[in-house]
Amino acid sequence: MKPKHFPFITLMLVVLSSFAQSDSLYIDSLRKVLITQKQDTNKVNTLLNLSMFFEYQVPAKGDSVMKYVMDALHSSDNLGYLPGLAKSYEILSRNNLVENNLTEAYSYAKKSVQLFKELNLPDGELGALNMLAIILAMQKNFTGQIELFKQCEKIAFEIGDSDRRQQFTGNIGSAFNDINQFDSAKLYYKKAIDISKKIGNLASAASWLSNLGLACLNHAEYQQAQLYFEEALKFQSRKNDQFWIGEVYYGIGRLKFWKGDLDSALFFGEKSFDLERQLPDSFQRIINPAQLLSDVYERKSNYERAFYFKKLLTIARDSLYNNEGSRQLSAMVNNDRQHEQDMIEARKEFRNRIVLVSSICIIVIIMIIAFLLYRNYRQQKIANKKISIAYQVLKSTQAQLIQSEKMASLGQLTAGIAHEIQNPLNFVNNFSEVNGELIDELVDEVNKGNKEEAKFLAADLKQNLEKITHHGKRADAIVKGMLEHSRQGTGERQTTDVNKLVDEYLKLAYNGIKAKDPHFEVILKTNLDNNAGKIVIIPQDIGRVLLNLYTNAFYTVNEKGKLNIPGYEARVETSTKRNGSKIEIRVVDNGNGIPTSIIDKIFQPFFTTKPTGQGTGLGLSLSYDIIKAHGGDLKVTTKEARPDDPAEKGEGLLAGQAGTEFMIQLPINN
Repeated sequence: MKPKHFPFITLMLVVLSSFAQSDSLYIDSLRKVLITQKQDTNKVNTLLNLSMFFEYQVPAKGDSVMKYVMDALHSSDNLGYLPGLAKSYEILSRNNLVENNLTEAYSYAKKSVQLFKELNLPDGELGALNMLAIILAMQKNFTGQIELFKQCEKIAFEIGDSDRRQQFTGNIGSAFNDINQFDSAKLYYKKAIDISKKIGNLASAASWLSNLGLACLNHAEYQQAQLYFEEALKFQSRKNDQFWIGEVYYGIGRLKFWKGDLDSALFFGEKSFDLERQLPDSFQRIINPAQLLSDVYERKSNYERAFYFKKLLTIARDSLYNNEGSRQLSAMVNNDRQHEQDMIEARKEFRNRIVLVSSICIIVIIMIIAFLLYRNYRQQKIANKKISIAYQVLKSTQAQLIQSEKMASLGQLTAGIAHEIQNPLNFVNNFSEVNGELIDELVDEVNKGNKEEAKFLAADLKQNLEKITHHGKRADAIVKGMLEHSRQGTGERQTTDVNKLVDEYLKLAYNGIKAKDPHFEVILKTNLDNNAGKIVIIPQDIGRVLLNLYTNAFYTVNEKGKLNIPGYEARVETSTKRNGSKIEIRVVDNGNGIPTSIIDKIFQPFFTTKPTGQGTGLGLSLSYDIIKAHGGDLKVTTKEARPDDPAEKGEGLLAGQAGTEFMIQLPINN
């Protein structure tokens, strides 16, 4: 963001700063000396001093400069005074550079360099080489500029001028930065910083730190840039040197702007602007902070202030070589200070009005909100009462449905138990009737005296009694098992054999459906893992889940069987498997599967696909809750049947058929 001629102006002022003590008395004395002096080298030196004094004036008096330097040039040429001739060429080069006559400026600078080099005057050669470098930079020949600055750095090193050496080293870094060679720029900036620190020139060190920070900023190395700016700020605080601290504040402000922190950018930009405009060369130093403030105000949509700083920038750039521009700039800045004060007073008055109006509005809003809250409270109270009544009704209905589901499960169990007991009772009844007939035959044979036949009948009678006893014990075992389940129905967790539980409830479910539909046929398959072992569960709750899954499986294969699909065989498979720290129980059927449109709803309460009156829609919901309460998971995998699917024989889903698989996962250490 530097102005076009900033490097030239800065370097020229440094070169001419040694003449800052001159005043009008000094000029008069030189003029008097000039009148009395002979045409010798002393007169040439006087002419050169006068030309350099007028060159330093702000604005520079170009006519006076040219008058005295041309006299010095002619006198030096007539006398053969080469140092005077070399110095005259250097001054003429600077003057033509100010007038933007780059060709003549370059020609005079080349002559000056050549003469100083022949005379072995390295100090003068440095000044002339510096002028050449500046001219090449203005011609965008940055490569040539870098080479000249390197020559200057070498000469300064050879003559032991560390202060000028750090200046040229830093200039090399700036030149590399201009051609976007960031790594080389960083190298020379750091070298200049090290030299400046070594010789105790902390102001220059801070200046190069600021330039390095800006270079890092241009390459998005924000963290490094901030570190360099902070270090530069410490040096300035230590030296209390205001000459470069404005640059550091500008760099920090630019960093904040690029980070999007507009308030901080505005704060540091204004600090930089206030410091820079107090310095003697403020017409050039305010250019960077003015550009930053223009960007910040434009981003903040304060276009009036943005336009002000843009106008300020234009005048500042024009005023680099124009006295009228400097006066306009000074007047504009002073007017802006008064404008700022007026704006502060106006904003203060406006804020007071805003506070008053806002207070009234807030009171009105609070009253409206209070009224709305009271009205909403009344409405909410009425709504809550209605919701409470509806909730009680829903809760009662839900309890009735859950009880209905439990009774349905109980009915299924009862049917299974009744069917299971019915078989041994049939045997007992049948053998009892046969034994009655055998006893009648035995009595007849004894009366006839047929002992051998009587013995055969007695043996048959005994064998039938043994069968009656066997089936009676079988019925007794079934009843005891059911009583055992009844005693366990306390809802407490118990160590339970998984395989035994799975097999037992499969038989009960099968017997239950057979009791309802004697014609029902299904192929049952069990694949129980011998390593499944025992787990701690509430057996009657897990039994209810298994009973529900088995019943659903039997229902869906029975419904598919009614479709009379050629080759279809109803199959239900159950299996257990120990998988790490979990037990997996699977129930697989080869029914019609579950449509994908409802797969996400099957565990929702009251959702059912069964006809009205055949299901409450709570079976899978309760099953899911029971498994979750045990710290487990209930998952479903399904493949929906299609009209064109062949009814393949196989292991349900494992063979690619339509069907459904429910998998229960229970933790072993529950």
